[in-house]
Parts: sequence; structure tokens; C-alpha cells
Amino acid sequence: MSRRRLNFTSRRRIPRDAVSVQVYEDDPRTFDATLNLSVKDYPPHAAVVLEATSSGSQVLQRFEFGTIAEMMTPSDRRLTDITGENVIFGVKVVDRQERIGRILGLLTGIRPERPNAPDKGRVTLLPVEPIDLGHQIWRLRFTDETVVLEVNRRIPMIMEIVSTDSRFLSVVYPEIVRQVLDRVVAMEGVSEQEGDSDHWCQLWLRFAISLHPEHLGPPVIEDAMDTVSRADLDIWLNDVADGYAGRFGLRDKMIEICQAE
Repeated sequence: MSRRRLNFTSRRRIPRDAVSVQVYEDDPRTFDATLNLSVKDYPPHAAVVLEATSSGSQVLQRFEFGTIAEMMTPSDRRLTDITGENVIFGVKVVDRQERIGRILGLLTGIRPERPNAPDKGRVTLLPVEPIDLGHQIWRLRFTDETVVLEVNRRIPMIMEIVSTDSRFLSVVYPEIVRQVLDRVVAMEGVSEQEGDSDHWCQLWLRFAISLHPEHLGPPVIEDAMDTVSRADLDIWLNDVADGYAGRFGLRDKMIEICQAE
């Protein structure tokens, strides 16, 4: 009887259901994490590292969780370096004996539960971060973990404008929907739903399908330079953007603004 040999030469994707994270809105914020990683999948000596960041930030805070064979939850789980509202986590399994530093397992884009938050259970598709944008009003920033709407903090009451101003909502948000979904399909290559995945691409794809008038998914893009595929994608994006405008009554909002002036 032959013995099966495990292959650790290639990186494995850590299953989403193997990791659970809860963030508590204390001062400072803290977190708990449950990691179900097995020696059947990784060498026992491999280190387990959890990383925290926030949307729109380059700051990364790392927490050591021991090894696969001897996992230990760190006593200090304060998110002192993470200032953004939306915290995002990732887990790495790292080789520290044979090929030091090689990543053996990876899971990114983990959105935590927030048991004691007023908006617990709500998933933010588009976190908003006020930053210095020079003369620009807004732009999108894409990372592996999320997509962020960056707005110019020099504009008075910009956060209120983004969330309540009918002009901004009517003109800007359909374009945001187009840009994000174009990135999801054409650049990230995501065109099919994957169960209950909470990666930002999957969240946006499910949102887009719910907006489409026939609840259709996007065309599969084999070649982003192919004009036929590009045309099919543009049609789908326009349909989704129109569905978004219809769901939130953007045309009627703009008509009311024009009639009031």
C-alpha cells in the first residue's frame, strides 16, 4: 500500500469556512478569531499569521497564532494601528523551516462579524474614505480585499454629500457601478457566483445580478481586447446601471431637483 505524499510546493487557498473573526467596537477595538487549520493540509511547523488592515489604508497589523501543530491565540488582540472603519483580515500559513518565508496557504478579504456594533450584520459594498484628492472630487481605489470610494476631504460636508445629496447620488453612483463591475469582470475575471463567498468581487457580482432586469450574470470575457466580448460586457453593464438607477429612483430625484430650481 503506497503512502500519499502531500505536496507543499504550491500555495493552497484556505477555505473560507475555516476562519471566523469577530471585531468588538471597544476603545481600542479588539478581535477574536477561530482558525480551523489542519496538519493534513500543511506542515506542522508552518507558522499561522493573521493580518488586519482597513479599506483605503496601507497600514497592516500582524498577529502570530503559533504553528499549525501548536496554535496559540495572542493575548494582545487590540487593533491599535487600524484607524479605518471597515476592518479586513487575511490569514497566511508561512514556511519558517525549509523555504523560509514561502506562503503555503492564503485567505484574504475576510470581513469580520461585529457583535456589538449598531449596524451588525450589514455588509458594506463600498466603504467611503475621505482623503486629500487634490482637485478631484472622488475616485475608486481597488485592493485585493475591497474597493473603496475615496472622496476629497477638503470639500465641506463631503461625507454627508456622498450619502444624501441627490445630485451626487444620481450622477456619480451609476458610474461607480459601471467601473466596479467592469473591474470585476474584465480585469479580475469573475463572472460566476461562488456560493456564499464574501470576497468583494462576489458581493458586487451578486448585487449586479439582483439589479439586472432579467437577473442575468455577465458574459465570460476570454480576451479583454476582443471587441465582441467588450460590446457584450458594455450592454450588460448598461443594463445593470439602469437597474440601479431604477431601483433608487435616480431619474425622478433629478427631475424633482430641476423642477425646484
